[in-house]
Amino acid sequence: MAGIDHAGKLGDHKKRLLWATKYKPLTLRAKSGDTIIYYVKGTGLIRGAFRISDNWFQAKEAIWADEDKGKIKYPYQTHIESIKIGDAVFNEIAPKLSFVSIKTEPQIYLRAHGQSGVANLGQHVPEADLRIIIDSMTKLEEKEEPEAPEHDEIVAKLVRIGQSMGFEASTDREDTYIAKGAIVDAVWTAKVANLGKIKYVFEVQKGGSIDSLLLNLLKAKNDPAVRRLVAVSEKKQIESIIRESSELPEDFRKLFVTIDFNEIEHISQLFDNLNQFNQKMGFLG
Repeated sequence: MAGIDHAGKLGDHKKRLLWATKYKPLTLRAKSGDTIIYYVKGTGLIRGAFRISDNWFQAKEAIWADEDKGKIKYPYQTHIESIKIGDAVFNEIAPKLSFVSIKTEPQIYLRAHGQSGVANLGQHVPEADLRIIIDSMTKLEEKEEPEAPEHDEIVAKLVRIGQSMGFEASTDREDTYIAKGAIVDAVWTAKVANLGKIKYVFEVQKGGSIDSLLLNLLKAKNDPAVRRLVAVSEKKQIESIIRESSELPEDFRKLFVTIDFNEIEHISQLFDNLNQFNQKMGFLG
């Protein structure tokens, strides 16, 4: 069976891909060995093909960022295997797909069918269409993009930038253990009149689970001194982080910002150039 889905959550948990949903009817439609095509709502993109590799099971703990206060929101879970990860613009391939019979309204076939969460009006996608979709995906690893800097390299640059701006910038555990259950990558601290101590919290991600990143920052928000919660990642990943964070509480979103690796590289170089200039002019001791 093949299906197009945009219900529930998909992510990396304990080094295994996990698919989770709140809809029990979906568990009756999609079974072990089935293939699913994952469409990301609001993007116009099919982003991956996966095979269900396990039976459905009940969630024992809350692991997703939008499961507030540890309450399980997605009780039905299963493990999946990646067939292909990439981008396919649905409207561009829709004319080739036999299940899209109304070619002028292809978006109809992306709407979830009742509480099953399955699109295509609740019907299976023919195997021939499945192959067209998979073959149309542009593999992410085939795109020519500059290699992202290493995690520790970015963290070190964040510390230098913070110090150059007059903050106490630290990666020490006693500073980065920002709240119960939350250890972040770097913290900038300053003392401000009338405000006392303020903190800027940074989480750097190169791959990995977006839900884990957001959950860690959600916990970090419990420190009343925190003024900004900052996710630092690759530009492509940033787009996904922003989409995921849009579901989180407003008080979190008011503190939350994202910075991509290129911005950190640029700012770091500016401060390096400024320090060199200061030394040349004798402004530094």
